[in-house]
Amino acid sequence: MKNKIYFNVCERQTNEKQKLFSAIEKERSIIGYYNLPAQNIDTLLEYANTFDESIENIVVLGIGGSSLGARAIYAFLKPVQQPTRKLFFFESTDPLNIMDILSQIDIEKSHF
Repeated sequence: MKNKIYFNVCERQTNEKQKLFSAIEKERSIIGYYNLPAQNIDTLLEYANTFDESIENIVVLGIGGSSLGARAIYAFLKPVQQPTRKLFFFESTDPLNIMDILSQIDIEKSHF
């Protein structure tokens, strides 16, 4: 004789796990960052190679956490590979912050 309570709970858990797994699989097809390690970066490298030699600065505009990914990657790679260009982050609309960054860069030699 089967324990109906046990099997009912197991069946419900299996159904819930299957729903969760299906939701994750659906999300993986929609959200791009899951596939980043396997993504072909040839297009990005081609774009990076189009930067004029005079470009000395890369300026990232991002407020509310939208620049955190770029900042994290930069911090991770900086000790391993010395960057060829300086990276600046505009993360606030604070005029003092904006003026401080603008005083450090030549806009003509910067890529936004």
